[in-house]
Amino acid sequence: MATPDRPSLLKRWATDGTAYLIAGTVVHSFINYVYQLFGARSLGEVEFAPVASLLALTFLVFAIVLLPIEQLVIRAVTFRGGFNRDPRPTIRTAVLITVVIAALVAFIGRDRLFAGQSLFIVLVIATVLTHGLNVVGRGQLAGHRRFAAYGGATAGTAALRLVVAIGLALIVPSALGFGVALAVGPLFILVWASSVRLPGKETAHSEESPSRFLTSLILAAAASQVLLVAGPLVAGAMGAAAAEISIIYVTLTIVRVPLVLGSSLVARVLPPLTNLATLGLDAELNRWVVKFTIGAAVLAIPTGFLAARIGPDIVALLFGEGFRPPSVFVGVAAAGIIITGGAMFVGQVLVARGDTTRLAIGWGFALVVAMIALALSDGEIAVRLGLAFLMGEIAALASTAILSYRVPKNSDGEVSAEPEPA
Repeated sequence: MATPDRPSLLKRWATDGTAYLIAGTVVHSFINYVYQLFGARSLGEVEFAPVASLLALTFLVFAIVLLPIEQLVIRAVTFRGGFNRDPRPTIRTAVLITVVIAALVAFIGRDRLFAGQSLFIVLVIATVLTHGLNVVGRGQLAGHRRFAAYGGATAGTAALRLVVAIGLALIVPSALGFGVALAVGPLFILVWASSVRLPGKETAHSEESPSRFLTSLILAAAASQVLLVAGPLVAGAMGAAAAEISIIYVTLTIVRVPLVLGSSLVARVLPPLTNLATLGLDAELNRWVVKFTIGAAVLAIPTGFLAARIGPDIVALLFGEGFRPPSVFVGVAAAGIIITGGAMFVGQVLVARGDTTRLAIGWGFALVVAMIALALSDGEIAVRLGLAFLMGEIAALASTAILSYRVPKNSDGEVSAEPEPA
């Protein structure tokens, strides 16, 4: 069946709220940077340390557990239930377990992480809960294709956080005040609380378990985050000097910036991909697997060369000449980030189908490949880490692409004229 003419990708994105989603993510990133800069300058490097620890713990919880919850919500809303039972108990259980684990980590490490301030344990609990509420709300907005509102919620969270931080700092500057701001910011989602709804079990033919879906997705996210953030820790275990560990950390922090936008665009592409999966349009999904894979592979090559040439100068300009990284390390790390983005989008086909077990297998395989590459390499620690990271991400992209590709049920490969995921 021929596919009718459809508006161009850019035209649709300009009119359906996607532009606001992208803008909201950019604004969020900028305001978040201002929040951290304001806190560091107001408190100093010593007093700001507990806030930095809270930020790091929040980032890990958000990336490993809460973003998968958002994807579960998106699929449930788009698929009008999408699971064999109400997903809400699974979400509550996941958040509760995360709260307990995060609180335990905060309690055990309160002296080293939070300068012995026990109130930060309460802030850890509050921060996980409010961010959990935030991702459920954002997931509902994305599932209902309210992408402009999603962008507004994303930007508003950062804005509210900064306003609260400034207000409390004007009264009494303290690490606790900045921690309170971090916990309060996500409540901005309540602006849309009365206009969205998370469905229960409404699709009788679905056999997918929400708990299995979420568990596998969390395992995949955990493996991907180990590849993304473990570099400085691994470098320390390999005997790297303190200066080299710092260089690795700041370089990876800079090259990871594109993934911030990518995480929001995931919320943009998952609803239409879920619609295609619901309709059984495997040929159309296969086309997107190929597009994401080839696009990432092609873009990674020039990105790597460009980053190797100008990346060291950018890092040195931002952080000082003492932080200048090896050009090879910057190049392979930047190329690896582009491959990571490709794997992230390819993996959404598996999320759309509810087949997150394969996604966990793909990222687990990638982690093993990275470990083997690191063990077999030799030379400068930063370069070895960069190459291992790149090999792991290539494995992630290849494995998720293979696991996502499904032979269409109809022999001629034709698909019905449904809107493509854009």
